[in-house]
Parts: sequence; C-alpha cells; structure tokens
Amino acid sequence: MEDQDSQSQNDLRQLIKSVQASHGKLNLLVAICDNQISRNEIIFNYETELSAKGVSCHRVSVTSQQPSLSKCLLDLVERESGLNSLNAPVLVTVIGADTLSNIPLYEQKSTEEKFFSSLQGTLKSWQEFTFSILIWLTPAIANSLAKQAPDFWSWRNGVFDFSQPRTLLMKRRKPLPTPTPFVIPVELQKRMDELNAQDPESPLRDNLMRDIDRAQRELLGVNSFSYSKIEKLHQKDLELFERQIGTHHAILASSLNKLAELYRAQGKYREAEPLYLRLLEIAEQRIDSYPHSIVERLSNLALIYYSQGKYSNAEPLYLRWLEIWEQVYGADHEFVSRILNTLAGIYLVQGKYSEAEPLYLRSLEIRGKQHSANGLNNLAECYRSQGKYSEAEPLYLRSLEIREQQLEVHPDPVVWSLNNLAALYKSQGKFSEAELLYLRSLEIRGQQLKSDGSYTIIFCPSFTISLYNLAEFYRSQGIYCEAESLSIRLFEIIEEQGIAPPHVHIILNNLAELYESQGKYSEAEPFYLRSLEIKERQLGADHPDVAQRLNNLAELYRAQGKYSEAEPLYLRSLEIRERQLGVDHPDIAISFNNLAELYRAQGNYSEAEPLYLRAIQILEKALGSEHPNTVTVRQNYEIMFKDTKAI
Repeated sequence: MEDQDSQSQNDLRQLIKSVQASHGKLNLLVAICDNQISRNEIIFNYETELSAKGVSCHRVSVTSQQPSLSKCLLDLVERESGLNSLNAPVLVTVIGADTLSNIPLYEQKSTEEKFFSSLQGTLKSWQEFTFSILIWLTPAIANSLAKQAPDFWSWRNGVFDFSQPRTLLMKRRKPLPTPTPFVIPVELQKRMDELNAQDPESPLRDNLMRDIDRAQRELLGVNSFSYSKIEKLHQKDLELFERQIGTHHAILASSLNKLAELYRAQGKYREAEPLYLRLLEIAEQRIDSYPHSIVERLSNLALIYYSQGKYSNAEPLYLRWLEIWEQVYGADHEFVSRILNTLAGIYLVQGKYSEAEPLYLRSLEIRGKQHSANGLNNLAECYRSQGKYSEAEPLYLRSLEIREQQLEVHPDPVVWSLNNLAALYKSQGKFSEAELLYLRSLEIRGQQLKSDGSYTIIFCPSFTISLYNLAEFYRSQGIYCEAESLSIRLFEIIEEQGIAPPHVHIILNNLAELYESQGKYSEAEPFYLRSLEIKERQLGADHPDVAQRLNNLAELYRAQGKYSEAEPLYLRSLEIRERQLGVDHPDIAISFNNLAELYRAQGNYSEAEPLYLRAIQILEKALGSEHPNTVTVRQNYEIMFKDTKAI
C-alpha cells in the first residue's frame, strides 16, 4: 500500500487489525466515504486481504424494501447457519444506507428515518452476533445517525473516515494495453431505464445498480484489477468449503453468491446461472423458516434471465416471488403491489397485454387513492402498446402531474414521462404536441448538465435518450438536417467523454435509419453493422435485441434489392424471436410480414401468402384488428393478392 497517503494507509491498517482481533465478539465499526467508487474499491481491497488471512467476509445491503439493519443481519445469520460459530474471524460489510433518502408517495416516513429507528436501542438484541459489523455511511448520514440514534453511535468501536478525495487509496495500476473484456453497462443501463420508467421501486433495482456500478468502474478504468484472479480466489474458497461440509450446506451460500455475482457482473450469465440455481436449491430447504432467502435467490436468477431477454424463463420465478410475498405479507401489501408491477412488465415486454393489464390494475388498486406515478405510467404503456391511445393519455398526464411535483429533486422520472407522452402523441399524428414535449425533456436535462459541471452524459442516460428521441422524431418527419445535427451532437459527446455512453448502439442505429430514409444506403450500412456488432458482443447472438438489429440490416438490403443477403438475416431474426419471445409475440408477426414482403418483391407469392396470414392472425389476437400494425400487414397482404390476380 505504498502509494496511499499516510492517513488512508493508517485507517485501512487499523480497520484490518480491528477485524482480525475481534474473533468471538461483537465489533461495531463505521466507515465514512462520500464517493461510491472509492468506497467499493476500499471494500474490495480489505476483503481481498482479509480473505487471504482466513477472515470470512460477507455483505448485506439495506434497501428501500428492507431498511432495518437488524432484520438484514438476522436474515444473514439465519441464511448462513453457523456464522456465529466459525473458527475464524467474520466481517459483515453493510452498504446501501446512501440509497435510503427518498420518501415514497404513499408513506410519511423516509426509509432513511426507518433505518435510524431500527438502530436505536438494538445493542441487547445484537449481543448474539460474535463478529465484526462495518457500516458504510456518507458524511451527511453519519451526522444524522449520531443525532437520531445516539445510543447506537456510542457503541461503535471505531470510525474510519475515507470521505476526503483520495486518488491514491488503491495501489496504482498501469492501464492494460488491451483491457480485459468486460460487459459495457449499455444493456444493463437500458434495463435500468426501463425499470425507472416503469417502476423505480422495483425489487430488481438494487441488483441492477450493483451490476452497473461494477461495469461502469471498469469502463472508466478505475478498477483495472484482474477479474480472473478474483475468480480463482472465489473458486478456491468454494472448493474448500465443499470438501469440508459438502455441496448443499447453507453456509456455502456466501461463497456461491460471491462467485455468481462476479460472473453476473462480467456478463458471464451461463456460468452464473447454475450457481444461482444451487443457491435457490439451498434456500428451498428452509422455505418454511426463511422465505426471504427464497425471494433473494429468485430475484438474482430472474435478473439473469431478464438481462438476456429470456422472459419466458424469468416469468415463473416472478410468479413464485408473488406467491411468497402474498403468503408473507398478505394480498394488499405494498411489496405485493411492486412485484405485480414487475411481473406485469415481463408480460408487457412479451406482448401478453391481456395478462399484463389486470396486474397493473390490481397494483393500482392496492395503492388506493395514493396512486403511484409509476403504476399509472405502466398501465398507460400497456394501453399505448395496444393502440388504445384514448385510454393511455389521461394516465400519462396524471403520472406526469405527480412526478412534476418532485421535479427539482428527481428530474429523471419527469423526463421519462415527457418522452412517453410525446411518443403517444407521435403515434396519434399530433406532431406539434410531441415535438414540444421532446424539447422540454431535453431542456430539463440540458439545464442540469449545464449547471452541474461534475454531472456528465455517462451518468445521465435520460439526456441521451431525450436527444435520441428528438433526432428520431425529426427523421420520421423528414426533417433530416435537424435529425443529423442532433445525432452528430451525440457522437461529439462520446468523443468529449472519451468512452461510449449508454445507448451508443441506439445512436448508431438512429444514424443508419437516418441515412436509409434519405436513400443513402452505402452510408447507412456500416452503422447498422456496427450497431449489430455491439449488440452481439454485449448480449450474445441469441438476444431479442440482436434479432431487431438483424431485421434492420435485412430491411436495408431488401430496399436495395439485395434479396439473397436479406433473407438469411430475416430468417435468423425470426428464429431468435420464436425461441426467446414465443410464437405469438407481436415481433414474430413483424418478422413474418418482412419476410413475406421480401418474397413478394421476388414474385414468390406462394411463400409470402402464409406468412402474411400468420402475421395477421398474431396481430389480431395480440393487438386487435384496428391496431396500426395489424392494418399495415393486412394492406400488404391485399397488395400481394392484387398482384397475383394481375398475373
């Protein structure tokens, strides 16, 4: 640690000594840091060193769903029986307190206040803990905690202050000439954007935030350590436990989870999946006494499937999650409302609108008069996806009204609402109204970026999306010069930052569509190819988003009359969609229609006709006979029918 300043070096050394000396007794420690990236780097450093010295390291996170630290610790001890009786020191790191500042619309007390309340007067109940507990706080939260839970604050054995900016907290590492491949957080951020737009209280947010944080640190070059070395460390730890206590003991959960989390953070979903399945199997053995453990494992496994677009695999996990919450909390609890929203979102992305709608309605009913903006927005999205614009508009407006009340504190939800409402007006042909909303959404984020020099596009996906949506709007209106100017501005932002922000693949795709709309096919092709390449590298070759990029490239080739190049792309896109989305998804109908259009252009009417008919059947069932997509495909079929009669 020769590169650390003396104070930081001393803090870390004292922290490590305190943990090593605390075997068999409660040792309450507090660490203070105002920079999440530095905090995570410090945690990694001391956990790595302590693990090498035989200390068993664990983590718990307080969340908006469970702000009680006592409950989190009791859950950990229950989940990993024998934690208090290990023949080695134990350290439990507590994170998440910095996320507990929000006050939900339906509650009078903030989750931060609940966190403080859960700490005051807990010493007696914590005497059974025979290990070190290190709680990470920001300076502001530490000050509040000292005032609101003075008894708890007086019990601490040490306070380690890392709050001052320290660029030398970690040992300097030279950048690798060719960085270790690591998942760029584009797709993770996309999933987070979807959750923020639909349900910022979703149980999935905590896990996604962890993944984005890890991926973003690697992208920024802050954490250039070797993941392969950490992986081997966790594998060795797991193998040691398995030899000593078997493969299905509850105490294995910590080692299994660390390795699974490492795989997930790198996008190694295939490696992570069997570990999460084992964790779920271990938790299932204790479902009667510990249902929350089941929910945690279901959440992790569901996120693995969700991140890969394997929605049909995730669906039964969410259903089980809902069943457990209803049994534990009752059918009308707020937690049930949240998981209903999440499950409905899974149905929505699969095009199962008739299954999504009643869940959204039930979620709103549970909230009663205190309708959440997220629930209203989600139901509106469900209606808009079905072409039920008159039903969607008042819900969007009400959601926007609620969110605007907290515009200064939480601008992002307002930006999402404005973009969603603008998309609705665009679908209805209300172009002037849509343009004003897109411009306003851009203005909100543009002002914030301008006033806060430290707030960059990397951490502001809503600004990127607003800029993209406005560019796409102008492209669809044939205002190409404005569309191109905005798209180029996005690339300038990328160059200014030196790295690709979230949604760069969308920007590339938008530019490709822009050039294609103007008949500039040779200029469009490289952008489509680059967008496809990024998607395949990030998500694998079998993701629904890859299918969309394949379809776009095929459309370009069809427009140029390159039918032999277009057909295999259409077929591959269709194959992915059928496998991942199911045979009745509206996107399947789009694939059938596009492939039919290709065959019609070649005069292969016998091959085109059944595809048109199948597409119409799917769309009428999913969206109704009057939906614009249904009408378009039916018109295409009628044109083909007239062509055959003219022969």
